Amino acid sequence: MHILLRADSSSAIGVGHAMRCMTLADEMVSLGHDCTFVCRAIQGSLAEHMSLDLGLDVVVLPENTGLDEDSATCSRLAAQRGSDWVVVDHYGLDARWETEMRSEGGRVLVIDDLADRPHECHVLLDQNLQVQTGRYDGLVPSGAELLLGPTFALLRSQFRSSLRRLRAGPVRRVLVSFGGSDPRGLTTRALDWLAVLDIEAEVVAGPANVQSDVIAARCERQGWGFHGAVDDMATMMAGVDLAIGAPGSTTWERCFLGLPSIVVAVADNQEPIGQAADEAGIALYLGREESVADSSAATACLDLTEEGARRHEMSQACLDLVDGKGRQRVARAMLESSAGSS
Repeated sequence: MHILLRADSSSAIGVGHAMRCMTLADEMVSLGHDCTFVCRAIQGSLAEHMSLDLGLDVVVLPENTGLDEDSATCSRLAAQRGSDWVVVDHYGLDARWETEMRSEGGRVLVIDDLADRPHECHVLLDQNLQVQTGRYDGLVPSGAELLLGPTFALLRSQFRSSLRRLRAGPVRRVLVSFGGSDPRGLTTRALDWLAVLDIEAEVVAGPANVQSDVIAARCERQGWGFHGAVDDMATMMAGVDLAIGAPGSTTWERCFLGLPSIVVAVADNQEPIGQAADEAGIALYLGREESVADSSAATACLDLTEEGARRHEMSQACLDLVDGKGRQRVARAMLESSAGSS
């Protein structure tokens, strides 16, 4: 079986869409299937990393590719490679683009968070906690299969059961990571929030972070660990007691490991995720980044490091919510859907 995956990544939009698709592709490849990625050439894109470092089949579109050219190119590639599935994780693409993919006779899986536009798909995946019954009514075909909630969270293979643990002791080490790009510069602000605490910190500034040199110098002055490209984020997360980051896809990775977190939304789609995470007791949500006062955030960090019982409850809630088998469930749904159509 061949799967064509369409996702972009950049310094501006982050790497979450591409990482989700890479995780799904990794699962499908492990089952003996072939995958091709289609990405636009944008500053901070993971396309080169996927091709050169991971050995994936990647087709790069020009940065200014319009919707018609995008759909025509992907439709042509799907026909050339005999794609059984087209997977799309992209806020800029909708039913018009997906209809072109279906015209080639393959099946379409949409990965979405927003429920703000119509889709022409066979399967839709929304792995987020705030998903409600009826959220996609009228936005997908009547026969589409919906995979909703963290039980379908796409976790990378490095997140293994041996790293899961209940956090019950004091906070000795904090992880600061706002994704692969951090276009809003939250990492440097978070370092200020932690400056008054007597703790160790591990700070990740991903390959698309334009402030990585400044952050590295700051960490060196304060004696904190700095990490650029991290090959094994799971092990790093497993070694800390608290995380500070954004409520994006990494939310479910932290949950799987039982890692309590303080989160700040840096994009519109992250606000409902942060709110739902706070209500579920798996994270402390401070709000949208432009509305968060540094003094209040620093106080929240201090308070949570001192509230052992609350962190213990958050850790247990995390472990209860995500079991790490989401990628297998999504792959199984795709295989069963294909078998049912034959």
